[in-house]
Amino acid sequence: MLGFETIGNATIIAYDGAPVLATDAWITDSAYFGSWGHSHVIPTEQLEAIKRCKYFWFSHGHPDHLNGDSLPLFAGKKILLPDHVGGRIHADLVKQGHDVYVMKDRVWLNLSENVKAMCIADYNQDAIILIDVGGRLLVNVNDAGDRGWGPYVKKVIAAYDKTFLLALSGYGDADMINFFDESGKRLQPPAALKLPVGEAIAKKLERYGCKYFVPSSSMHRYQREDSFWANDYTTPLEALGTGFESDRAELLPAFIRYNCETDTYERLNPASNALVSRPPSDFGDNWSDALDPADLESLKKYLSSIDHLFS
Repeated sequence: MLGFETIGNATIIAYDGAPVLATDAWITDSAYFGSWGHSHVIPTEQLEAIKRCKYFWFSHGHPDHLNGDSLPLFAGKKILLPDHVGGRIHADLVKQGHDVYVMKDRVWLNLSENVKAMCIADYNQDAIILIDVGGRLLVNVNDAGDRGWGPYVKKVIAAYDKTFLLALSGYGDADMINFFDESGKRLQPPAALKLPVGEAIAKKLERYGCKYFVPSSSMHRYQREDSFWANDYTTPLEALGTGFESDRAELLPAFIRYNCETDTYERLNPASNALVSRPPSDFGDNWSDALDPADLESLKKYLSSIDHLFS
């Protein structure tokens, strides 16, 4: 097949006969010290296709995108990275023995006869990737906001007939919602309002001029006892279309197989993972652990190396 599939939290699998490229392949059990799990099963067919890919691209260092437990499964493959200032991820992966290539900004890299990719890094240590699969353009912005690349990307999009935008979407459960008032009562986050997600999706499509939107970078659940409460603010897939209205663009399902030879798609329909609360100890964590002197020294050394904390 010449085409692509979307699966997992934020993974695109690009095919040119065989699997060529996988993006942000988190394919193991958990992320964020066990707090996050996948909302849906990654089927065996897609899991094996990911492992067979020649190239793996990672957008940024968050473990639902660049996952430390998944990385050993890609040993011997070519790791593609954004050209981030400082090159910390590049240096660490090389140290671990990976074959790493840093993609130059705004330069197409041929990955196969019919698949090429272009990466753009930003100053927030995030990045986007544009993937051309048989003349169809995938614009994968994952978690990134437009930090200067928008006008250029819109020009690239305008040169294509079939364009797909893949981006984070939802109520906003993943960041800065664990707040309390002076009495210890948890404050309701903006995500509790459950504003129509489809409206925001339609605006993104209009802004960039893409024809299709494929939900991405949002397919997680909370599975630790101490973060399980945040499941109240996650966005079910069926809510993504709420408020979506567009005369020129279309909202596609989250998990699909798109055939670029026939310009048709089918749903992959992965099963939902059971929502089970697990103790932190399942992930080697324990709230009663105390820091020993060596831990304190390591912590002090790390924090003191961050200039702006002490300037």
